[in-house]
Amino acid sequence: MRLAGSGFSSVTLWAALGVSVSANAIYDASGYTSVRFWAKSHTGPLVVRFNLSTTETRSVTNGGTCTGTCDDSFGTFILLDSTWQQYVVTLALTTQAGWGTAATRNMAHLWTAEFNYTQKPYLQNVTNPSAFEFIVDDLQFN
Repeated sequence: MRLAGSGFSSVTLWAALGVSVSANAIYDASGYTSVRFWAKSHTGPLVVRFNLSTTETRSVTNGGTCTGTCDDSFGTFILLDSTWQQYVVTLALTTQAGWGTAATRNMAHLWTAEFNYTQKPYLQNVTNPSAFEFIVDDLQFN
């Protein structure tokens, strides 16, 4: 999977590379302990957020149960650089970023796995370049 963009000069603009983990809505990932994938950046170091969207964090209009400030999914920030690296995200250590309605982590209600880019990642002391490109490969639950 590849995501590239340019012109990201505002902290409110973002782009997402996502994959549905089930063809028919939710997927029960509660039997897994981690997600593993390979990734690299073509534009120097980038901080991106890896998110796992669940029923509890999605809005009602998008098939979820959230009725407040929705889409603050469980995840973690990762640093991509110009070499292929394997990343392992432990599901039990994923957290919401903190800007949305608090929800319970429930991997039995998983919808998507996403990689989110913004020029100024939330609560991170970093500014990403306004143009970016990164690649993700071999995403698997373990």
